[in-house]
Amino acid sequence: MRETAVHRAFAALPANVGWLVLLAVFTGAAALTGFNPIWGNIPVNIVLSAVVLVACRMVFFERLKLSTLIVMRLLVVLAVLSVIPGDLFIKILFGFLVVNILEATLTDLRKGKNRLNFVTGLALAGAVAVFRGRWNGTYYVVETPGFVPWIVAYTLWNWLFVTREFGPAIARMHLAVLAAPIVGCLALLHPGLWLLFRGNSLITAGLVQISSKEFVEGYFASDRFARFVARVQATSVQAALMVVNVALALVPVYYYYWR
Repeated sequence: MRETAVHRAFAALPANVGWLVLLAVFTGAAALTGFNPIWGNIPVNIVLSAVVLVACRMVFFERLKLSTLIVMRLLVVLAVLSVIPGDLFIKILFGFLVVNILEATLTDLRKGKNRLNFVTGLALAGAVAVFRGRWNGTYYVVETPGFVPWIVAYTLWNWLFVTREFGPAIARMHLAVLAAPIVGCLALLHPGLWLLFRGNSLITAGLVQISSKEFVEGYFASDRFARFVARVQATSVQAALMVVNVALALVPVYYYYWR
């Protein structure tokens, strides 16, 4: 196994401790790059990500995801420099959120791995049509009633996708990836910052996963967790989660049209 910086940093740590460290890294990196779109975002999210994109082997979904994330980070820079008007950037941002969701949703459908989760993905993507946001010159905020239930649905949906696409070990790491934006919002008492934290933490997590996947898969391997994932993947559980997630995903639509 090729030794990477992630390998050297985490090899001596127990997996549970390493998970907590990654949670802190993902959250801290998201705050650093999200609130510092020039000197934080450019070297990490754009330059380093571009190097990984060119130099590392990855599956098609990872390459597609990292590419779209880099483009979005470039657009942030253009918005900060006033090349793109703030209101237009917000529209593009929500468009990329839909693309982000559909990348995974269509992968679920194409591979036939989880058609129930595909339905949830469509509901999540459709609800973005009623989202509203604000650009304040350096970062963005979502200002949508019912956004918190949508976040819960997205978090569950995305983790279920990861369990099928990458397996239990990567899914275990992605609990930290998905927890990072929630921790950031709780720390700042502002759920409207979730999308800012999600986009920036996801790109950092992508760098870790892509550059050190073999190590991560071994490091977070756990028979106990694998059995838990297998139970969650049961059709009855997936169906119940689909019903709950679709209901939660459509809460912003309810607020928009009926409140």
